[in-house]
Amino acid sequence: MSRFNLAEVVHMGLASPGLFLAELTFQVQAEWASQARSHLRASARSVAAYVAGLTVDVTDERGLVQLLGVLPNMLEQGMGPGGIGTQGAYDLRTFLLRPTTQNIRHGKRGLYLHVPFDHDLASIKALGGTAAVKAAKNLAASVTLRSQGGARASTTWGGRLPGGMTPNARPNDIALPGGAIGRAHATDRLAGLMRMQSQYQGVTAPQSTYRTFRTISEGGKPWMSRGIVARHLADRVVAAIPRLLEGLR
Repeated sequence: MSRFNLAEVVHMGLASPGLFLAELTFQVQAEWASQARSHLRASARSVAAYVAGLTVDVTDERGLVQLLGVLPNMLEQGMGPGGIGTQGAYDLRTFLLRPTTQNIRHGKRGLYLHVPFDHDLASIKALGGTAAVKAAKNLAASVTLRSQGGARASTTWGGRLPGGMTPNARPNDIALPGGAIGRAHATDRLAGLMRMQSQYQGVTAPQSTYRTFRTISEGGKPWMSRGIVARHLADRVVAAIPRLLEGLR
């Protein structure tokens, strides 16, 4: 459940129902955010995206708290072979390789896409140790020139980490249709890592980010995902509304 109308639970005989409804609406938003921070087992970036997706719309007669965004709703409703709202393993090519996908390319074997994976120094250390961190920091930067508004102009590519600094990713231990299992990555997860920097009007941003690219294609092997299990945090929030109401009376 990703949306609900708070007017259905507000006692409209109050002296100032509109004010009461507005206050309750924001209390519900705060409760939902608190539930996400407490119970959402995901990366800090994913939790932040989920909380940022909580929007409020209040009128004199209605208070609406809604969860917007693709990633937040994947976490809330689950993601599987039928898209958001389903669960289970699926081939990422089904959803990524579409003519309308941004930066999609056409090759002799069909559609393909270079997929970016962002890393930070903590994740690099976890994968390859201090030697990988040192090597990543010493890479010649790939610098992207951007306009004042942030639009990308061009990128001058720098150095890349060689393969072999960390073991290849293990296969996914999941059962797939036909009894197959997910395959191991063809290269280790740090192979080809780049140190990315942005430059605005000649001034280089002080912080570097780190990124690898992997190619997914119609003519290649499946990219299997375990899928995302639905969290259904909205149900927790709905259950908390009587408590929130009591606190506002």
